[in-house]
Amino acid sequence: FKPEKIVSKSDLMNSTIGADFGDFDFELPLFVDTFKIYIQGKGTFACEGNELSAQAKQAVRTAKKGTRVTVSDIIPSAIGTDLLYASITKSAGVISHSRLGNIEWKIVRNLMFGSIPASFLMTYYLKGIDLYAYENVKIINFSLGLALILTSIAVIFQPLISKKTALHKIRDSKNTSILTILLGLSLGVLVTLTSVGAGAMGVTALLLLYPKMSIKKIVGTDIAHAVPLTLFAGLGHWNLGTVNTYLLLSLLIGSIPGIWLGSNLSSKIDEKWLRYILAIVLLIVGIQLIK
Repeated sequence: FKPEKIVSKSDLMNSTIGADFGDFDFELPLFVDTFKIYIQGKGTFACEGNELSAQAKQAVRTAKKGTRVTVSDIIPSAIGTDLLYASITKSAGVISHSRLGNIEWKIVRNLMFGSIPASFLMTYYLKGIDLYAYENVKIINFSLGLALILTSIAVIFQPLISKKTALHKIRDSKNTSILTILLGLSLGVLVTLTSVGAGAMGVTALLLLYPKMSIKKIVGTDIAHAVPLTLFAGLGHWNLGTVNTYLLLSLLIGSIPGIWLGSNLSSKIDEKWLRYILAIVLLIVGIQLIK
């Protein structure tokens, strides 16, 4: 709402909250994840999605004429742009990791058998719902945050996992392939809905499914799968109108050289330190998602 705008109770209760960056030179499609609304004499209410919560609506119903209302702390997201950005930047990483022999293409194929169909079905589902609704996304984000924290722990103890696995009977390759396809299916759903999960969830599960693989191959294989998945999901969001081309190009200018440099440095850094760096990053992001 614009400052000092007068609205009726019914208009306010049925309104949706939008977000934009006024200083930007281009329009950026944003989804509102959460916001707060202050109703004079009633207090401040935290709302999810782009609509007033039931408690906020009740406060509006009982508010007196002339009551001041303020909307603040709007937290937006740009899911579609993030997906295409990820697919393009990760492509540079795939090229570098492929040259270094850090990609298991058979595993990538099995992941795609599950993720691409799942992404298509999720995109089809998103077309028929309110994309600004936040209830389900909140649950998934919390789950992803928890998964990221568990991932950081798994990365730290990856050598121990590999050592323990070596002492047991090797897992049947057919069962492993089926589990890999199911992993791809789960990633397809999560990534298309939230734009996150391809890296963290993939790394976690691949560590458990293929404990004898080095962390470099785990990361390289995960990135190689993330490219087609985020590209397919991003194109679906393009169709939904949640992608901004100008912002995408601006982000890419500086990011692709960074991805190439990071991929090459990973082959020169001691794997122990690479593991610690990855674990710290995943832990930080996981805590932020849970918050």
